[in-house]
Amino acid sequence: MQYNGLARDGITVAAGFDILPDKVSYKGDVLILPMSELDNFVHDRQIKVGVIAVPESAATEVFEKMIKAGILGYLNFSPVELKCTKDSQIPLDSKSCYVINNINLAVEIENLFYHVNKKEEMMAELVNNNPK
Repeated sequence: MQYNGLARDGITVAAGFDILPDKVSYKGDVLILPMSELDNFVHDRQIKVGVIAVPESAATEVFEKMIKAGILGYLNFSPVELKCTKDSQIPLDSKSCYVINNINLAVEIENLFYHVNKKEEMMAELVNNNPK
């Protein structure tokens, strides 16, 4: 939430939300508010985009609360692939247009290792085929 690169692009983090009372803080650059304040905060500030970074067990519940609050775009770092379906608890209508970007860190790290290993193999092959 304190990533400085966002400000360079004109993006500000309005607040974070948590269910744990000891994580709530009304001080500092980025407020950490109780989940019970999510609806009012989103409506009052016309928040359109949110980030989900919660454990697997809480992802769907948090996602549904954010949808009900009016969030339209999601960057999801939870280990659950979130999607809107007609079977969802949230009614889909003409006002319900969600954009979800699921980020699976395990897959991203696996992909990085794959490319690093391929690069090492290519470099080793070059060295072995071109001895000095």
